[in-house]
Amino acid sequence: MKHIYVLILLLIYNCSSESSSLKTIKNHDFIKVEDTYVSKYEISNIQFVNFLNSALDKHEIQIDSMLNIIGYYEGDRYYKSGDKILYKIVNESPIKFINNSFNVDSIYANMPIVKISWYAAYKYCSFYDFELPSEEIWLKISNNEFFVSDAQTAIMTVSSIVDSNIYGIVNIHSNVSEWINPFYDDRWPYKQIRGSSFKNPLTSADKKMGNFAPQLLEDVGFRPIFIPLSK
Repeated sequence: MKHIYVLILLLIYNCSSESSSLKTIKNHDFIKVEDTYVSKYEISNIQFVNFLNSALDKHEIQIDSMLNIIGYYEGDRYYKSGDKILYKIVNESPIKFINNSFNVDSIYANMPIVKISWYAAYKYCSFYDFELPSEEIWLKISNNEFFVSDAQTAIMTVSSIVDSNIYGIVNIHSNVSEWINPFYDDRWPYKQIRGSSFKNPLTSADKKMGNFAPQLLEDVGFRPIFIPLSK
């Protein structure tokens, strides 16, 4: 009963607050948190497919004979500039490439995109003039959480509420962990990962994780942020 009660309170809060804070930007639902807009949901397979098709049309990505999706990265203090693998299409992948177009079966369309490299998350955000969250922003939006479900054991659609915070941002600490922008620290080449996943529930909500940028992890996706230009 307590979970149902919390869910009712959460829905009441969201309905009253999102009218002023929810904003659709380039077909993405964002929640305003101070001066930053944060994606309400993790990015789904269908959103990633739409990005792939648009980026392919604009020659910003390519697909090779091994069905590796490749995009250019300008480089940073550890990773050299050049073409990087964003995603690999294999037999079990929900995303397919047929007749020169990317598509996803409707069964998987609203599942979060996973098995993408950090480069893919970065490329997606850059394509739409979004950003990956900084560590500071991620910690801010991950606080003051309402839990509305028991422990998660399987991946769910991006709009299935496992947890939601006071802003109405969904599944910061569940479903899939999330690539964010910075390195793990100044010593290591790992890109930062935050939040629990269906596979890796964390005992500490603010635990910092990391992995190499090219890694394709089955329980790591991302959510973008949007920071409007100052007038």
